[in-house]
Amino acid sequence: MTHLLATFGDALLRAHRDLLKDLREVGEANRATSPECPAGLVACLEGARADIVEHFRFEEENGYMASVLQAQPHLERAVRHLHDEHAQLLRALDQLIARTRSAPTLTDDLRSEVSAWLASVRRHERSENVLVQDAFNLDLGTED
Repeated sequence: MTHLLATFGDALLRAHRDLLKDLREVGEANRATSPECPAGLVACLEGARADIVEHFRFEEENGYMASVLQAQPHLERAVRHLHDEHAQLLRALDQLIARTRSAPTLTDDLRSEVSAWLASVRRHERSENVLVQDAFNLDLGTED
C-alpha cells in the first residue's frame, strides 16, 4: 500500500509541477506580449489549455479524487466541489482565449482577466494539494 501511495503521490506531484510551469509561462506571456499583437498570448493560452485538459483528466480518471474518497469518504463534498471547478476553470479559459484572439490590442483589462484566471487556477491547485495531504495524513495517522 505504501508503494502505491508513493507512486500516486509522485505522479500527482509531477502533474502539478507541469501545470505550474504552464501557468508561469502564461503569466510571462501576459506581461511580455506586445499590446499591438496579442497572438503570442493567444498561443500560450491555447498551449496551456491542452495541458490543463490533460491535467484535469489525470486527476479525475486516475488521480486524487478516487484515492481521496477511498481513504476518506467523508470528503466527498470537497472532492465534488473541486471536480466542478475544473469545468468552470476551462470555461473561463475558453472565454479568455476567445476574447484575446478577437482583441485588436491587448488591453490592461484583458491582462487583468488573465492574471485573475491564473490566480483562480493556483488557488484551485492549492486546495487540491491541501485536500490530498489532509486525506492521506489522516489515513496514515490512523494506522498507528
